[in-house]
Amino acid sequence: MMLWHYEHGLVIGACLMADPGLFQWAYDLYDPIIAQDGAIATYHEHDYNLDQINPGRNLFTLYERTGQKRFMLAAGRLRDQLSRQPRTMSKLFWHKAIYPWQVWLDGLYMEGPFYARYCNLTGDEKGLDDVAGQLAKVFELFRDPVTGLLYHGMGLPSVNPTLSKQTLHVVKQIQKRLDSEPTGGK
Repeated sequence: MMLWHYEHGLVIGACLMADPGLFQWAYDLYDPIIAQDGAIATYHEHDYNLDQINPGRNLFTLYERTGQKRFMLAAGRLRDQLSRQPRTMSKLFWHKAIYPWQVWLDGLYMEGPFYARYCNLTGDEKGLDDVAGQLAKVFELFRDPVTGLLYHGMGLPSVNPTLSKQTLHVVKQIQKRLDSEPTGGK
């Protein structure tokens, strides 16, 4: 049985893009774990884990090809998670509840495409603004001024004492930027 995690969503989505003839295979994997009410087996909303959003990208293809409302109901559950996902003072999503105050670059990959497509399909302009705001804020805060590359993530050292000295230096730079914003974020 498929587990609801980003690896499965990633592989199934890539296969569908490479060969749309694999639709029945993908359907057969999602079918037993998506209930008629949209409940998703092996998904745990209260983990507030952005990795759990990634397999939701394939729900749109499943809905479009079958017309089965359960797939959009399941997508709605994932969107509901994002509406309650913990955030930093700068309005960035925590990557996971077990990593308080940590923002990871791959979190944008995990939630961004799903979130944008869901908002586009439902006409949620405010949600689309949030997606764009997340991207802009991460680019602003995570970009190394010398190399132009983006840091993988940030977190508060008081919450995560295992941060390296280099990471701590980056976190302090980011925190200075955050502290300089009059409202604690845009």
